[in-house]
Amino acid sequence: MAKFYTSSNNGVVAVISEEHAHLYGLILKAEGKPPLAGCRVFTFCSKDRIEKDSMQKMVMTGTIDDWRILMEAGGHEMAEGAITDWDGYVPFSNGIEYSNDDVARYRELLYVTTLSDVIDAFGIKAIMRSQQ
Repeated sequence: MAKFYTSSNNGVVAVISEEHAHLYGLILKAEGKPPLAGCRVFTFCSKDRIEKDSMQKMVMTGTIDDWRILMEAGGHEMAEGAITDWDGYVPFSNGIEYSNDDVARYRELLYVTTLSDVIDAFGIKAIMRSQQ
């Protein structure tokens, strides 16, 4: 069981583990890039949004329903708001992944997570239960 923090913007929910929230803040203070240092911010949105836009399917961790299943199946605790060292940044909520600015788009796409990231954060039992 782990503790996660959430923040939302424009229909996207960002979720970060307590451990990564702390690291995120330290890395920002050192003027680093949290995703390059291994900090993972998971992003979830509506199923409709993912079905309508193939880019959203590639960048989002999953749907809001997926997130709820992962939290419940893993018995994880959730706290809303950026009340840690994490600034509450919500990747993929402002369309930067579509930007014509290559640098801005690159920085945003650093936040894409993998199945391995999800397993590490939420646990394999939560993943297996979410597939049932």
